Amino acid sequence: MIEFDLAKIEEQGGLYGTIKAWDWHFGKGWKRAEDSASVPAKSGFGSKTQPLLLAKRVAEYIIKKASSSGGLLCLELPKDEVAASFPDISYLMPTERIRFKSALETLHISTGRHPTSPDKFIFAYICGTSKTEAGE
Repeated sequence: MIEFDLAKIEEQGGLYGTIKAWDWHFGKGWKRAEDSASVPAKSGFGSKTQPLLLAKRVAEYIIKKASSSGGLLCLELPKDEVAASFPDISYLMPTERIRFKSALETLHISTGRHPTSPDKFIFAYICGTSKTEAGE
């Protein structure tokens, strides 16, 4: 059973949060869910910003950061930095996260997990664009 304090939900402007998911593997026990699972290892709910608008704002932020870093075409940012500026990212549901990532790709931004620290989602690259395409 899950209980929610309705007064607190109203006070906060709605219900939102994050979840962590684990899958049972026979003979191996509980393992962190894969990102491709129907309920991925880390997910959220209750984002107030539409995924496409959120992607546009994040892309503008990354392009601005790249420009201020000497116009780098590929830029690596820690997820915490991006999430601090756009907290609604943490509250995207799995289907919204797919639309968000797809929208970022159309804006020449690709994302991924750190190769040596899979718990960290830290890559945000501007790929295959020039300064002109990036809005300068």
